[in-house]
Amino acid sequence: MKKLTIPSLVIVLSLLLSSCSMHLGLSGLLGKGSDSSTKTVKATHTPPSNVTAISINNGKYRPKNVAVKVGTTLTWTNNDDTPQSVTSDTPGVFDSGALAPGATWQYTFSKEGTFPYHSTGTAEAYGTVTVTP
Repeated sequence: MKKLTIPSLVIVLSLLLSSCSMHLGLSGLLGKGSDSSTKTVKATHTPPSNVTAISINNGKYRPKNVAVKVGTTLTWTNNDDTPQSVTSDTPGVFDSGALAPGATWQYTFSKEGTFPYHSTGTAEAYGTVTVTP
């Protein structure tokens, strides 16, 4: 095994520090880069999807999570061979009741918010609808 000499070690550490300073924003501390003390951060968000239909297959909602705009009507279809439901985790918000195999149910989201829901037919069926303005 080769031994590292002090000059080799200094070169390796210098390269490591210069690489880390770019990623960690340390260039200002090391006297390199911009004099500006303010940074601009671009905010991002998940845009609403075009999904309006949710399938219940093998005891699970597909897709599990969706994002829609206020006023969107979603349609759930029970493609399982046992009854399932679409039941809000917050009592009284929405509840399809038992959906027989092949049945559909619709709900129009009239206000923004996050709406987690589940099926009373299986513990594995749960999802979330995120509604934006």
